[in-house]
Amino acid sequence: MELSDAGWFVGKVEFHPSGEKLWIYDTRNDGDTFYVAVGYSSGGSYHDLGTFSAPGTSDTVDLTVKDLNIPDGAYVDITLYDGSGRADYIAAARGTGAAVA
Repeated sequence: MELSDAGWFVGKVEFHPSGEKLWIYDTRNDGDTFYVAVGYSSGGSYHDLGTFSAPGTSDTVDLTVKDLNIPDGAYVDITLYDGSGRADYIAAARGTGAAVA
């Protein structure tokens, strides 16, 4: 997912299912950040893995990489928010985790 505001590229969120890694980039050093909630459905129940964000330093690009533990074939939900505490919804995506051959 790529995020922009008034034509400015402000960030990106990537989920790599084969490594179960979540990458969060904040590319706009504007004193603001966005929050990424991650969870998955497997075995008939939902598992909330938490809410993550980039560190918010003075670097040109802030990066957070989370190594998640998600079962193969689970449905993964990624939801972006503008406010902490999962407030001010931006967008969401759902996909299926990788299966081992």
